This record gives sequence, C-alpha cells and structure tokens, in this order.
Amino acid sequence: ENRDVWIPQVTKKKKHVTAHRRSEMQISTRGTAKYQIKKLSQSTANVNPADKNRLFCMVPFIWRPTNLPAYHAIRNTWGKRCHILKFFIDPIIGDAEVGHYNATKASEINSARKANLTIPNDVVILHDMEREWHTCNSGENNRKSDETCRNIWEKIWRAWVHVVYGPTGGFRRGVAIKVHEETSFAFKAEWFVKVDADTYLFPENVARYVEWKKWSHDEHHYFGHVLNHRVSDRGVSIVAGAAAFFSRATLLAAADAFRRMPMENGNLEEDGTCRDAYTGTDEVVTAVCLKQYANVTAEPAIDSQGREEVALFDISDILSWNRTQMGEWWYWEGKERFPCHDKGDCLAHLPMAFHKYEPQYFYDFEKEFYGYVTKAKKNDASLFISDNGSLASRNWPNFDMTYQYLQRV
Repeated sequence: ENRDVWIPQVTKKKKHVTAHRRSEMQISTRGTAKYQIKKLSQSTANVNPADKNRLFCMVPFIWRPTNLPAYHAIRNTWGKRCHILKFFIDPIIGDAEVGHYNATKASEINSARKANLTIPNDVVILHDMEREWHTCNSGENNRKSDETCRNIWEKIWRAWVHVVYGPTGGFRRGVAIKVHEETSFAFKAEWFVKVDADTYLFPENVARYVEWKKWSHDEHHYFGHVLNHRVSDRGVSIVAGAAAFFSRATLLAAADAFRRMPMENGNLEEDGTCRDAYTGTDEVVTAVCLKQYANVTAEPAIDSQGREEVALFDISDILSWNRTQMGEWWYWEGKERFPCHDKGDCLAHLPMAFHKYEPQYFYDFEKEFYGYVTKAKKNDASLFISDNGSLASRNWPNFDMTYQYLQRV
C-alpha cells in the first residue's frame, strides 16, 4: 500500500494478511496485539517530481486567532502528504479582540506581526478580494461582529484563478492571457482539491483512486461527494464543498471560465448562471460554470461497492445509516442505489476525506492511521481497547462499529 501503516506484533498467534480488492485491503490479527510503527516507503502523495498523480491542496481560510489551531493541525497531519499545500486568505486578518489588519498594507502587516498574526509562506493573500468577511453583520449595540460574510464564492474563484494565472489573475478583458507553465501552480501538480479547514484529507488515497479509475489529468474530471438536490432549480449536480477535486484539464477550464464570467451584479445572490455573486453556495456556481463553459459535469467518487469516498458528516453516524428508513432527503436524492445504502458500512475503506471535524480529531486520525506508540497498561483510563485488544486514540462514538471501520481504513 506504500504508506506508513500499523504492523501488529502478535504475541500468541502469527498475524495473517489477506489482500482483497483495492477498496478492501486490511490487516487482521488474532490474539493480543502490541503495536509498533514500521516506516515504509514515502506516501505516494509526498513530494516526488516523477509522481504522475501529485495533489495540490487549496484550503480557503480566514487568518484570525481562533482559526490558527486548524492551520497547525492541517500542516502537522494530512497537509504533509499533499504535494503542495496552500491556504488562501482574505486581506483582512485578525479579529475584534486583537484588532483587524489589512494585509495589503505594509504598515498594517507590521502591526499584525506584533499581534502574533505573522503570515507564513504557505499562506496566500488574495489582495483583490472586494467583499470583506468581517463587516456584514451587526452585533450588540449595532457594533460590527466577526461573523463571516457570504464571500466564499469570491474567495474560491479568485483562489483558482491565482493558482492558474498567478497573482495578477489574468483579468485583462478581451485579451488572451497565456498560462506560463514554468510559474503556474497548475503545472506543478496533476490533481487539485479545494478542501475545507474542517476536513481531514487522505492525499495518497486520491492518487490511488484516480489510478484505479485509470483517469488522466489531461481529461476532464470534477469529482467528490456528488449531491443532486440542486438539479431541480439549477440544472446541475454539485460536488460538496468539503473536498472538491479537479483534474488539471478541468482546473484550467474552470479558471478560464472564472476569468471571463460577468462581474456585474456581483452584489446579488447567485441565479443559476456563471457570474460573480454574493453567495455562500460556491458549489452551485462552480458546477454551473464548468457546465456552461466546458460541458463538464460532476462525477461521484465512490468505490466498486458504491461506498462514498468523502464522508460529509461524522463517520460514526453515516456508517449506520439506512436509506430506506431515512427516506429520500437531499443527501440521498438522485443517487444510484447500492446494497450498502441499507446494510450500512457505506464509506469507502480507502477514503479520500472525512468532513466536519475539529482540529484535535485530526491528530487522533493521524495516530489511528499513521502510527501510535504507547506503553500504557490496558487499565489506563486514557486508553480505549477494541474487542481484539488493539488500542484506539480516543473513545470514538459508537465505538465498536466506528473502530472496526477505522481498522479497515
């Protein structure tokens, strides 16, 4: 599997390893197991110029103190396995407590440093953002609050234009803008993902997935967890924003569409056309633009059993879902039916992303999947023991079912 894995050292019986199909690779043990880490070769997503499936990870972000734990958690866990990891932020940084600073002004950058808001090299400032994130809602006594405005669509399209065309963004109307392969991020990776800051990503499994599908980055692919509840009013299926993946060909088409789309009426909510808009539904406009300009539609990322590669909610909940009992709400709407929809265990065993998790969970996932060494005794209250004697990194909800799934992963 070419990754850092648990190697069980069995004290009573020899371990046995059974190689199933791609989505079912697992290591099973019998007897009481002690765990150690064995370092295998580098992950397939690590920096390697010869790698044909490198991943560029783009995280839309707001640079304020309460968000910095997520920044550090990403960099110290799954972010290490992206070929390139970049956080794209608004020019306004800080919060009401430490102050707001405009990162486009050198004088305010210096003040921000004194407030412990230094901007690292893996953070990109989108200087041309027109909508401020912190001034749209009034708090107590009519004071402006720090609740974020609906500017996520502007941040997404500007970020992808930056990735392809660079800081200038290619915004010269009526002029053909050349993409410079030597400097464009679009030619430093083959695959690209917009990933939320509360999503735990598996970059190496993205590479495995596209290889399994026999996809080329020169083909159009826009994929992830596909939802169909906007087909009725917008005419498109969408990829949920938790983790939206693009081939290079599709990213180039998307950036070109974003560069050419109308900027007028940008103060209005999206209306089902490809244009700038004051909206929090970036998924819808992204899908509309790709269909309108490149005839590209969303592809569901599922394994051979129909199991989702991207979990949109807590995995301990999704694993027990029954489609028949739940009924056809927006999550299930329009999806091809598979047996696991009613039997449970409908998350891929080589997943690409888990969504809606706090930063601390990132470290716990890291321990579960990439190595956790402990010499604690079994009666240590901080440890959680599965029914086969292995050690979990936390007391996961619905522990037995959830931990069995984590072991399969």
